[in-house]
Amino acid sequence: NQLDRIDSQSTEIRGRLNKEIEKRGPESEKVAKLEEQIAKLDDERKKFVEKELELRRSALTSSKAAAEANQGEEPAGQPDAGTKTDGDAPK
Repeated sequence: NQLDRIDSQSTEIRGRLNKEIEKRGPESEKVAKLEEQIAKLDDERKKFVEKELELRRSALTSSKAAAEANQGEEPAGQPDAGTKTDGDAPK
């Protein structure tokens, strides 16, 4: 999924960052570019998680409202115990 992709890319770039620091030092131009890519992925991950949480809250709120609206109602397709149906009619 999208979160796995973000985490995978972040892990891969962090590995490249560590190698670049070992090879050329922390002041390398490439280090700055890799750190920028990591920051963008971190922001993307944060936005994705926030959006996911909002969707879950919204779904939970909707399901609670539906449950409250249906409280006390007979389930669809289920007649009341005292209601006669065609199957109860004399033949």
